[in-house]
Amino acid sequence: MRIVSTNTLKRAAVPSLAAGLLLAAFAAPAAAQAPSDSTATRVDNAVTVSVRGATPNPVKLRVDSGGNLIVEDSSGITAGPGCTRSGTGNTAVNCGPSSTVTRLTVALADAT
Repeated sequence: MRIVSTNTLKRAAVPSLAAGLLLAAFAAPAAAQAPSDSTATRVDNAVTVSVRGATPNPVKLRVDSGGNLIVEDSSGITAGPGCTRSGTGNTAVNCGPSSTVTRLTVALADAT
C-alpha cells in the first residue's frame, strides 16, 4: 500500500478544480451568453430604446410605483448608460424618474 502525501493531493486537486470551473463557465446555456436584442439608455432627460433582432417580441414601457420608467423586453434587454438592471432577470431595466423624461425615442427593428 502506497501512502500519498497531502501535498501530492493538493497539487492534483487544484488544477482539476480550476479546469472544472473553467468548463462550467463555458458550458452555460446559450441564452445566458447571447447578447440581448434590446438596449435602453438615458442621457439627461432623453431615453432611447433600441430593439434589434428578427424575432417579433413585445417591448413594454411602464412607470413603477416609485415613479421610475421601466423598459421590459421578454427576449432580454441591456441596461445602457443612465439605466440600471431592474429585478433579478435580464428582461427589465430602470431608466430613472419618468417625471423628468422629456424625450422618448423607440427604434424598432424590421422583423421580416
